[in-house]
Amino acid sequence: MSQTDDDKLIAEIKKYWDLSSKRVGKLIQRFDGVWHYGVALSDDYGISWGPNKQGALYYKGSLAIHTIEK
Repeated sequence: MSQTDDDKLIAEIKKYWDLSSKRVGKLIQRFDGVWHYGVALSDDYGISWGPNKQGALYYKGSLAIHTIEK
């Protein structure tokens, strides 16, 4: 039985989720010409929604895990 995309995302979230982090569950933001918002999974990783196509702000999107600044 192969994993669905949802199952893969859940496994990836569990991999980076650190309940001992003081940042976990908090709203995070960064600015690079456009404000980006997400939720911290740990001190170093967050999850946010974004377009699947680079530079296409209104293109179909998905959740993605990414590094965050200290």
